[in-house]
Amino acid sequence: MALSRGALYGIIIVVVILVIAAAYFLTLPPAPTPTTPTATPTATTPTVTTPTATTPVVEYKRTLVIGTDLDNQALDVQQAIWTTLANWYAFSPLVAFDQNRNVVTDLAESYEIQEGGKVLIVKLPKDLKFPITNNPLNARTVNESVYRYRRLSPYSTDWIELNHTEIIDDYTIKFVFNNPPGPLWAVITSEYGAPVDVEYAKKVGDSEFNAHPIGAGPFVIKEWVKGSQTILVPNPNYKTNLPFVENKGPNPYLDQVIIRVITDDLTRVNEFLAGNIDILAAVPPQYVNKLKADPNTILYEFAYGGYHFMIFNLEKPQFKDKNVRKAIYLALNRDDFATVNDYTTEPQYSFISPGMLCYNSTIEEYARKNLGYNLEEAKRLLDEAGWKMTPDGVRKKGDVVLSFVLDVPNDNPRLRKIAPIIQEQLSKIGIKVELREYEQHYIREKVWRKDFEAALNVFAWVDPDGDMAYWLHSRRAANSTYVNPEVDKLFDAGMRTFDLKERTKIYSKLQMILLEDLPVIPLQYPKQYVAVHKNVEGVKFVLHTSPLIYLNDVKVRKS
Repeated sequence: MALSRGALYGIIIVVVILVIAAAYFLTLPPAPTPTTPTATPTATTPTVTTPTATTPVVEYKRTLVIGTDLDNQALDVQQAIWTTLANWYAFSPLVAFDQNRNVVTDLAESYEIQEGGKVLIVKLPKDLKFPITNNPLNARTVNESVYRYRRLSPYSTDWIELNHTEIIDDYTIKFVFNNPPGPLWAVITSEYGAPVDVEYAKKVGDSEFNAHPIGAGPFVIKEWVKGSQTILVPNPNYKTNLPFVENKGPNPYLDQVIIRVITDDLTRVNEFLAGNIDILAAVPPQYVNKLKADPNTILYEFAYGGYHFMIFNLEKPQFKDKNVRKAIYLALNRDDFATVNDYTTEPQYSFISPGMLCYNSTIEEYARKNLGYNLEEAKRLLDEAGWKMTPDGVRKKGDVVLSFVLDVPNDNPRLRKIAPIIQEQLSKIGIKVELREYEQHYIREKVWRKDFEAALNVFAWVDPDGDMAYWLHSRRAANSTYVNPEVDKLFDAGMRTFDLKERTKIYSKLQMILLEDLPVIPLQYPKQYVAVHKNVEGVKFVLHTSPLIYLNDVKVRKS
């Protein structure tokens, strides 16, 4: 039925009145609502603040991207020759170092050292479980992980001092050693010594476990595209007792972590500067100044857990005389090494660098003051050794020229840069040096075969008993040309001392002997850098051989 025009006008008037009334009520403040008590947020639950007119909403990215230059070698830490951040995030150890190199709990609830280091007791929380399988992580799991390590790992001798284990109860394990195992601290605080899901490994076999491993770290490896990237997702069962992180469970702000492998230095840096990478874990030293100048970058600097050195074949006649080795030590101006490397290295005079365990600054200062650059003393020592300077600027003893071939790693830029400086500096005291370049791994093989005269090399482990002992202990080093029973004795004592302060005393004595004998010459230690975009919050670091990047408290603000 059609409406009359008057009726239509009436309807329109009513609608207008209703709209005006609605607009009026919308301007009124909302009625107060009852306050409902909320649960106190746990470490795994972020506190959400309701934005007000003066509090802008902070939005966070759910994916964190890390850039590095090194791909995984193996995913199972017990089968790995070297490890990467992917291994680190998938496998957490029972204990860890903190920023001051104190040993603190990680997965473990507590630990206790007894009988001077011959006994270690570790207590685990009762609710630890591995991801995916939900298998329990208890004393039996830890026990079987250690024995799998001894069977499978290329570093199985790390546990050489282990006599036996005792499972005290479901969550407490006792390790009994023949001697206190000093070097074990560096292992059990790293991913190498982390427990693995042994039940799952036995079920699927070592090969499949290496492809799809399960640890108890904060993340689980979801996918590895070799040469490209590794994708990790949060471990829903993750729990830690690390005292220096606030969040003790899975990171609630991250859905995944992508670790991108970019071997080209310039490309890797440009991807970071373009905002496609949030954390640059492998900063090339030649781009440090560029990153320092970038307003969106926070650059963190660390001392490397090792150092660069020159090693001699002491069976060669020119190096048998200690005075010749000391003259070489004194003739090297290490400040020039730092200059050519744009100050991404620091001079190293003693045999344990600041990034290593058992570093003693008093020994380093003694060596710098008493054995630092001294050209005149170097010349005097060579004169005393019977090497006479000739008019053509080289030293001779009879018809023999004082010279040697120095093997230089062409794949280590900071060592390669200082080689011609060493050559030039030693020419000032009449020593002729020929440089020959090889890949670093080949130089190490040459040294093991004693097929060399002198070589530039790297100590590359945080514990002095590691790489150092394998070069300088006459029985543990392959084909060692240096033999000093007192040095062997001190290395053995350090290896069998669990207390880090006592170990430092032992290695300080050892260094004083090495400074007298100089079988190798310390040159420099590299600085390591991690670049973090300013939008990344909560990142924490602990120095091991390289800096460990903790993501427990990380949030990535959207730009």
